[in-house]
Amino acid sequence: MSKHRIEVSARRPLAIWRYCDGLRGHENQTAGLTEALARRIPIACTDVRVQGRFGATSGEPETGGPDLVIGAGHRTHRALLKAKARTSARAVLLMRPSGATSRFDLCVIPQHDRPDEQLEAHRPAVLCTRGVLNRVTPSSSERSGATVVAIGGPSRHHDWLGAELLAQLTEIAARASDAAPLTVTNSRRTPVETWSAIESAQLPHTQLVEWARQPAGWLVEQMATASTVWVTEDSVSMVYEALSSGAGVGLLAIPRRRVSRVLHGVTALIADGSVTLFQMWQQGASITAPRTPLAEADRVARWIVERWLNVR
Repeated sequence: MSKHRIEVSARRPLAIWRYCDGLRGHENQTAGLTEALARRIPIACTDVRVQGRFGATSGEPETGGPDLVIGAGHRTHRALLKAKARTSARAVLLMRPSGATSRFDLCVIPQHDRPDEQLEAHRPAVLCTRGVLNRVTPSSSERSGATVVAIGGPSRHHDWLGAELLAQLTEIAARASDAAPLTVTNSRRTPVETWSAIESAQLPHTQLVEWARQPAGWLVEQMATASTVWVTEDSVSMVYEALSSGAGVGLLAIPRRRVSRVLHGVTALIADGSVTLFQMWQQGASITAPRTPLAEADRVARWIVERWLNVR
């Protein structure tokens, strides 16, 4: 890397422009990285809105320049590269780019998005992660004993059987209690019919929470203190959030449409015991918390601090 190292101190925090495309999943990734950096060094973060097909921006400061520009989502590509050229900031992209990785200073790419990983592994501008980055960190307080269930919906990788999902929830709720309650939440992909059926079932010791009525970060907080988190297999991002929370993670069965890179990643998690399948739990397997929760946002933040910054 030919660029000089960036000087950072309490008087001179790291200036970050975070490019936001309005999609909660993408913005959770960039927030996860900026929050991980803030746990290590002083930062000053400005959110820049990105809109439209060609990545028009609003909210870029008129004075001063950033040290880092960070984005996730295809809409942010052009905005990041324009800011990099105009300000000489280092550009960090949290996904596999549509073009060459070398256009950016760092590309953070999940393993399941890297079919030619071996060709790129030697490049210092690429970091490979287990899943996408997220904002979840384990709580420092004692876990509540509660169980959280996060429900996704049909996708290009999965079909959907609402009745089968409800049967799994019914069995999980049967083991809940006042001391170990169940919180079930949906997502934007959850079919209305499925959620209505869950509401009608009146599961014992269970609270149902509409995701759209909660503030950003609500699910992160719930996962951080829960003892167990169940996630439907289709919700890959939430699976990795759960693995970052420090809770034991269970996987609810959802029919697969086809084999894909994303599903290979899930299969690897099952094989190494990171998650417990519902069928295994039915047969008596326990869901145990990991010895070391995933902390991929912290790993990327540490790489940036060690490689690019002089911190005083």
